[in-house]
This record gives sequence, structure tokens and C-alpha cells, in this order.
Amino acid sequence: MQGLILDVEGMSCKHCAHSIMKALLINSGITEVDVKIEEKKVYVKYTNTQLDKENIKSMIEDTGYQVKSMEERNV
Repeated sequence: MQGLILDVEGMSCKHCAHSIMKALLINSGITEVDVKIEEKKVYVKYTNTQLDKENIKSMIEDTGYQVKSMEERNV
């Protein structure tokens, strides 16, 4: 299992958080998503055999938000 912390611009409300969570959790390789609007961060746990960080970044950007940076972490 891998973890990823993404700095995401453009989130301002619960609807934003819900949109990102919905876009990510539709993928079976993603096991957990936590969106912190006030921090402008998205925390993701995923199985690295099915996904990589660029896939996750693209999923978020496809919902209309901009990923400023990503940091991998072991979980």
C-alpha cells in the first residue's frame, strides 16, 4: 500500500471535496481518500500495483482542480 499527499488548488467547499472523493474512489486501486479543504490537501491510500501518482493526479485534474505538488509516503 502506498500513500500520496497532493496539494490541490481550487477547492473551496464540501461539494469540491465530494467531487474529488467520488472521482478517486471509483477506482478499485484506491482504498482511502481524505480531503482537507482548509489545508488544500488530498490524502490518498492506494495499491501501487494498479496505479501510480500520475494516474491519481490526472483523476483529480480531470474533475477541474489543479494539483500543485505531490509527496509520496509509506503507509
